[in-house]
Amino acid sequence: LVSPMAKGLFQKAIIESGAMLGRLRTVAQAQAAGTTFAESVGVSGTSTAAAQALRSLPVATLVPDKLTAATAGPFIASISPVIDGKVLTESPIDTLLKGAQAKVPVIIGNNSMESSVFSWDGAGGPHPVPLGPSNTDQTLGRLGSDRSAALAWYQSQYGSDPTRVSGAVASDAFMGANTRYEAELLARNGA
Repeated sequence: LVSPMAKGLFQKAIIESGAMLGRLRTVAQAQAAGTTFAESVGVSGTSTAAAQALRSLPVATLVPDKLTAATAGPFIASISPVIDGKVLTESPIDTLLKGAQAKVPVIIGNNSMESSVFSWDGAGGPHPVPLGPSNTDQTLGRLGSDRSAALAWYQSQYGSDPTRVSGAVASDAFMGANTRYEAELLARNGA
């Protein structure tokens, strides 16, 4: 919807599981981050040997075993698109705010517990992110006097396990809110 190269190629669109509302990196920024990561695992240079050394790294070196507040952002950024000046000329949020996206009918949505896909245990099992009551308190704390009612609602839906409740709160805060905002922008701007 936001790539100039895709305009006119689609009659309808479906957006599922999230909105790209953050600011994306440029190619130069992504390359610098890649160089920093490579150097952090002992690989330097741009030679074929350096590329082979990176390809030979174990998955555990490339993907954090457990995402935390400190590692989630850099990891997600590392697998996100970049502004290359051709496929993406700006961050999708900027295109949406200007109403410059493709004007086609859109179905948009997200799933409950989507944040559970952002962390894995050593055996490959998913765990919600962020984990624990402190992250739930931080997110729900923004609600002020409505915090207790919101927590009670989440517990009525997801039980009292703090990890499950935290996953649900994170899913709604990260995926749900962004998806609703993107739907509002699309509706306002003629999609």
